[in-house]
Amino acid sequence: MKKILCVAAVSLAAVNVAYAEHHEGKKEKMMAPPELTGAFSSPEGWVATFMPAGYLVVANDMGVAGVIVKYGAKDGMIWFKDLTPPSADEEAAHCAMTKKGKYSYAEDDGALSFTLVEDPCSGRAEAVAAASLSRMEMPEPAAE
Repeated sequence: MKKILCVAAVSLAAVNVAYAEHHEGKKEKMMAPPELTGAFSSPEGWVATFMPAGYLVVANDMGVAGVIVKYGAKDGMIWFKDLTPPSADEEAAHCAMTKKGKYSYAEDDGALSFTLVEDPCSGRAEAVAAASLSRMEMPEPAAE
């Protein structure tokens, strides 16, 4: 139940960011491939929620968002650009928020992995390449 609440909180945060961007005149529409859309958990307890409109929210096991990221994906390639500063030094945070990192991705039986293609931000490159994510199964809605 705790993970479900975490996913709900993270989803709400991402929707708020998307709504704010939309109303600032940025009407870019980007649909994520189905293999990326959804919530993935890490062994460390983090939850990464990939929204269909191209937003990724990474939250801890208490549902606190650590970072919100804009992403785009096509043909097995994905790019990331942070919208909120990561918990890093000022230079690394500036890099992650102003420059995109490009990776290839693979989803195999619910496991999602990334391989570095190019990323000028070494901190993000290390974190993304080391990510070990497993798709979270969401429970079926209760019958009424």
